[in-house]
This record gives sequence, structure tokens and C-alpha cells, in this order.
Amino acid sequence: MRTRKAPEERKAEIITAATLLVNQYGYKKVAMVDVANAIGVSKAALYVYFPTKDALFEAVVFQSLEAPLAAIKAASETQSNTTIKLTCMLVESFSLALYKPKPMIELINSSRGYAQNILKDHTQQSLDLYSTVLNNAQQRGEITLPSQSLNIEDAAKLVLSCAHGAALGTNIGSPILPPKQMKARITALIHSLIKGWS
Repeated sequence: MRTRKAPEERKAEIITAATLLVNQYGYKKVAMVDVANAIGVSKAALYVYFPTKDALFEAVVFQSLEAPLAAIKAASETQSNTTIKLTCMLVESFSLALYKPKPMIELINSSRGYAQNILKDHTQQSLDLYSTVLNNAQQRGEITLPSQSLNIEDAAKLVLSCAHGAALGTNIGSPILPPKQMKARITALIHSLIKGWS
């Protein structure tokens, strides 16, 4: 006998199943019927929650990007100095964002408008969190930004773009560094930036 689940629980189950299938086979090879079969419901049941395949995979992309954002937020709220806080924010979020299975990265980077809009929104939310940490550090006197050439938001963008470069390596098109090496490089980078702004 099929168990009835609460709508939110069923929706989460559908998204989880779709995520696993995308990671295994890629977006183009996954049909709605595959997702339905994976959780033992009819295809019609999926359409109650997601009227189209794109709507379902928009939810998959959104959930995939939520984890790094949640990690940044959690790390930003820890009781530690700015260097440790920024390092943790970057390492935690990059660990979840950069080391996704290739099919999921392809889905996120696809030309679909919804993926790009979600990515843009999450990037802005991330920048806001980095800006808050840097602003708090400046108000406490931990750092002093050269105000004529670098405001808080620009400093946050600099931190994020430099860290992204550190995680990817020095050569154009080079693969993402192994996690341990990525962490070491980001740690060194943040120590240097904060020391320069002290």
C-alpha cells in the first residue's frame, strides 16, 4: 500500500530523487517518468507539484545552490575573528559549490534563464554576507579599507573573486584544486588580505 505523505515532504522527496538522477545521468537523459519511478508514484502525481520538467529542475538548481549559501550564512555568524570567519565562509561554500558532480554543474551553468537568475540572486546574497562581515570588522577597528579606492562591497567582491581564483588554480582552464590544497590557498589568501587591511 502506498503511503500518503505531507505535500512538503513529497515535494522534497521528488527534488531529492531528481537531484540523484541528474547527478547520475545528466539533465537531458532524465525524464519525469524516471523521477516518478524512482519514488514509486505516477507521473501524474509529479505534475501536481511541478507542472513541467523545467519547473522541477528549477527547484533542483535552487536546492543545489541553497547549501553553499546556508554554509556561508552559518560561518558568518560564528564567534571568531574576521580572518577565521572569512576563511570558513569561503572554504565551506566552495566545498559545497565547486565539488558538485559534473552533470549538476552543467545543469547550473546551462543557458536556461531560471538557472542564471537563481545563480545571480545567490551570488548577491553571498556578497551581502561577505560585506556584512567586512563592515563589522571595520567598525570594530579590525581592518581599515582604503576608502578612496575600495568600499565594503568592492572589498567583498575582491575577496570572493580572489578566493575563486585560488580555488581554481593559476592556469586558465585548470581544474579545481583538491579540497585540501584549496583550503590551504584560501587560508593564505585571507590572511594576506586581512593583514594588508589591518
